Amino acid sequence: MSSEFDRARRKQDSAHAARQAAATLAPAQADALRDLIPNHRGASVTRLAAPLAAADPGMRARVMTRLQQTCGNACAQRVADQAQRAPAPDDHAAPESAGASLFETERARPEDAEDMVGLVTPTAGTHDEVVALRTQYGAAAPHRTLAYGFTAWSPRRTATFPNVNIAWQAAGNKWIAVVQPTRAAIGVITARYVKPDTYAVPGATRRASYPQCQPPGKRVPLFSKVSPAMAQLAKTAEQEHCDDYQRAFNLSLKRCADAINAIAGRRLGPGTRPNIEQRILRQIGGKTPRQWVQELNRLSRRSLQRDDGAHRLNPGGDPRTCPADCSKIICTTVRSPTTRIPGTSSEELIR
Repeated sequence: MSSEFDRARRKQDSAHAARQAAATLAPAQADALRDLIPNHRGASVTRLAAPLAAADPGMRARVMTRLQQTCGNACAQRVADQAQRAPAPDDHAAPESAGASLFETERARPEDAEDMVGLVTPTAGTHDEVVALRTQYGAAAPHRTLAYGFTAWSPRRTATFPNVNIAWQAAGNKWIAVVQPTRAAIGVITARYVKPDTYAVPGATRRASYPQCQPPGKRVPLFSKVSPAMAQLAKTAEQEHCDDYQRAFNLSLKRCADAINAIAGRRLGPGTRPNIEQRILRQIGGKTPRQWVQELNRLSRRSLQRDDGAHRLNPGGDPRTCPADCSKIICTTVRSPTTRIPGTSSEELIR
């Protein structure tokens, strides 16, 4: 309870400090600083520092003195440090300070993003190839089962993220904004499933009680035969992940890019930068690009629910055989009690 009170008190003190500091600024700068604390909310250090970056040394010293008196030395020092890093407005800029933009730039776009498209169809491979793909993306190696398939998508590595880039034009003491076009690309999705064959099941053994096995009951490695029908099930399972990720992209990054491009090229304003940015925010669905990335993460994680059991296959089914040298037991891959392939559609799951 005390921590909540302290946070509220610090927020109140920050707002009070901003109002007091604004009293010592030139009128246009004071308006800019007050505009950053609507409804007397606390202003961030970054937003406080921005108008100070353009102030002359004498005015900045007076503001720093007032901040020390109202919010303490540590608070004033943070503002001063940030003001040193804040770029001063261009000579042709309007008197209003830019402040901190509502829209932060997302990750850099890969140079070859134009050639990156989602992979629609999973490809067949050996069990070792599926395990290698899992390892490449940090997934655990299979133990006492087979890795029947794996779908890898790393937006952080290959996707193109949309941005709100704004060309600001001065209009007296106000601003006009022109949103620039943007783009989104899903990047590379790699999906692989096991082709029909017989594979050793990592870490799995069985007791061999066949007549040719001596001594009776000795433990031997377990192998599993994957039939064409079971390989097709594994392919269908990975296709569901591909479809899930495509839908997650469409409902997040692509939707964001489409909304931004719908207003690109229009002249918005005149008005203050914060007010125009809020207008832009409403027109792109009420989320910043960074928040759309969070939506992408939320949606794509829902696909992993399929791996809780719906995509599980059993490597130890019947029929089973044992060769004459009793070197292994060969079982058959079958459905498990929880297998649901095909399962829930992407339209139902990813929302």
